[in-house]
Amino acid sequence: SFTAMFGIRYTKNKFGINFDFNTENGVPYLAIEGPLNLNPLLELNIGSQYRFTKNIEAFIDLNNLLNNKRQRWQYYENIGINFLGGIKMRF
Repeated sequence: SFTAMFGIRYTKNKFGINFDFNTENGVPYLAIEGPLNLNPLLELNIGSQYRFTKNIEAFIDLNNLLNNKRQRWQYYENIGINFLGGIKMRF
């Protein structure tokens, strides 16, 4: 299989932003009809981070902005557009 991942991250003082683009060809699988391929993956993600202190950072990630419904594996569908946010603590 072919997989390519590209990412850019920019950080200024306490704020950071990142862009990620992922692509993958259709993964082969064995169906009743014989060997087939799943649809290709095109995924665009954006995220941002804000560092409150040296050890505490808040983040939000917006994933799959192209709303690709491709299955990574047979019968495991992709969620579509989604987000993830939280707080990171370093010790």
